[in-house]
Amino acid sequence: MKKRLLIGSILLSFSLFAQDIYNESLKKLDMFEVVNTYSQEKVEKNLKNYKRLKKEKLDELISKSVLVDLGAITIDELNSSKDIENILNTYVDNYKNSHQNYLGNVSDKNIINRMNQQYSSFEVIKKNPLIDSLNIALSKGLTTGYNVKRKDAVTNFNPELSLTYGHNGIKHAGQLLALMKSEHLDAKVQIEPKTSAYLHMPDWGEPATPNIVMKNGQIVITPLEYDLQFEFKNKEEKLQFIKLIEKYAKKDEVDEKGLIFDSWWQPFMQTEKVEGFEKLIVNIAEQDDYVAYVLTLPEKSNALIKELAKNKNIKLKTKEIYVNPSFYRFMLGEYK
Repeated sequence: MKKRLLIGSILLSFSLFAQDIYNESLKKLDMFEVVNTYSQEKVEKNLKNYKRLKKEKLDELISKSVLVDLGAITIDELNSSKDIENILNTYVDNYKNSHQNYLGNVSDKNIINRMNQQYSSFEVIKKNPLIDSLNIALSKGLTTGYNVKRKDAVTNFNPELSLTYGHNGIKHAGQLLALMKSEHLDAKVQIEPKTSAYLHMPDWGEPATPNIVMKNGQIVITPLEYDLQFEFKNKEEKLQFIKLIEKYAKKDEVDEKGLIFDSWWQPFMQTEKVEGFEKLIVNIAEQDDYVAYVLTLPEKSNALIKELAKNKNIKLKTKEIYVNPSFYRFMLGEYK
């Protein structure tokens, strides 16, 4: 008798725990009250192929029915999966973008329009203490430039499957996504605004705007640019993207035909280690709501970090990254 009671108690606890998984998922999705709209008829129709349809209570079935309708889980997974909790947690994370911040997929019908709308809201980041420290390093020749972003704009994709592509023209970005669609190359995508910076040289004539005039008279040009962040399904598709850029978005001749609009001599691609790419150091500096990324050759990183460390409010770290050969040549002072 005691054994039977113990087994019954264990099964009841398991059932309550399982039900908590479904209810908690709905609460995290802000969908819990939707259960109040589900009738028994609707539930039975939605879950007609669910093996335990006749064995579970209606309130348990309703939670599962809502999650099935949301696409959080399938009937097959309800019937056979032993990893329900992980399946639901993954869906919740993606739904709420708690780990990743992105526009959608390249294959989405209106992805270019969504990207253009988001880009239209971007603004140049104003002068602040982090930028002041970076400009001092710039004036001392410790770097040729830097990028600053708001922390809340940064995407957090899987490093092994992701790639950063930088540019300054939104028309170029739209054509790039159209090109990817035509090649059936899909990926998650986000556009991150960045304020770039470089020193204006006196022989260039009138300085471009916006700009910052430093106390020593040097002028720092601060244009608005962007990074397109991609996360591919696998490494092979990431390599396919690299080949696409080299073929259709890299200029090798002055009036070269067959390229998308405003292709650069030295396009910028950054990723984890890829065959043929060259190693650089990205020096990352964080202060308040902003984070700066400064690319240097490996041997020049220490001097930059030492200078930036004079601002005790900056958090500093470095990371090895890899860039395409033409951009690496740019870092060496070449123009092609």
